Amino acid sequence: MSSGPAVRVVGREGLVEVEQRMREQIRLLQDQRAAAMMGEIEELQRDRGVAAERAARLERSLAELKMEGERDRRALLEERLLNSDLKQKLTAANGQIAALLDKLNTVRER
Repeated sequence: MSSGPAVRVVGREGLVEVEQRMREQIRLLQDQRAAAMMGEIEELQRDRGVAAERAARLERSLAELKMEGERDRRALLEERLLNSDLKQKLTAANGQIAALLDKLNTVRER
């Protein structure tokens, strides 16, 4: 008795049937792979859409911050100009007060 592998003799029709089953399995595997790839593509497209939306929101936020910064910068500049103007007026008023005090002292001395 031989313990070797059993060999099945298949005729030409059997080979065609085996070949057809193998082709069907290959097609099924290709279809499954294609479906999996389509799922991955859809997921990547969703992720891309979410990322694009977030990027647009960040761009809008950045633009708003820039506008706020510009408004703050302008307000600061206006405040500095006003402060400078007030300092000039204060200096002028101090000069006038000093002149009036001198006149007052002159009047008192007489």
